[in-house]
Amino acid sequence: MAAQEFDLQILLQERGALKTSLAERRHQLVATKVAEASQFNAVRIIDRAVPQLLVSLLESARGRTVLFAGAEDGVGKRALISWLAALGGKAGYRALVVDSAVGEPGLREAFGRPLEAGLAEALVSGVPLSELVVSVEEQIDLISAGTASVQAAAEPYVDAVGRQLEEMATGYSLVLVDSPALRTSPLATRFWTLSRQMLCVLDATQCTADQVVDVVRQTKGYPHEIRFVLNKVKCRADYLSTG
Repeated sequence: MAAQEFDLQILLQERGALKTSLAERRHQLVATKVAEASQFNAVRIIDRAVPQLLVSLLESARGRTVLFAGAEDGVGKRALISWLAALGGKAGYRALVVDSAVGEPGLREAFGRPLEAGLAEALVSGVPLSELVVSVEEQIDLISAGTASVQAAAEPYVDAVGRQLEEMATGYSLVLVDSPALRTSPLATRFWTLSRQMLCVLDATQCTADQVVDVVRQTKGYPHEIRFVLNKVKCRADYLSTG
């Protein structure tokens, strides 16, 4: 019996070492692909830490869907999302970008799309998300914010949209969701159900300690992990760090 228990212990240790080895090899593969892609970026706007953030998101155990939140507009969420999607695409990772900032659509502009039907139509009329997806680049699909008017108390399809998005996420390496501004949109917290991880973007050129505390308070009800991104470092929209 003792010999069997000892053999089992050795087997478990070997399995653990194998899993660690495989995880390290996968990390190295992802990191290498992203690093190679970033070297060929034609526009010099991606800071060294952006590839690191992309690798972190690709390896996250909290699911493929990431919600990008900010206290107000102008903190650089849309630029960061578009860079991550573009860099991931160059590295061979397929991304779905979702603009949930209904009423203030802007993410579509980063991909050169006109004002068109999108998430708002799914929330108001129950249009299936699959019918609202448009391909903007070889590895990037987009669901725009849409054109319909969405009131805080008139979005009975949010949960259904969340389930559809979860199903669609299996076909992508990442789903990047731009959230409405926390301070100005009553819908911002309603969209928290769309993901199990949040990146809260802060404007480094204007952010104060009091504003950080305010953002922490505003996101207190989010039930999953929140990481904070210091953006617009040196007055440029460069990603610096998370913590």
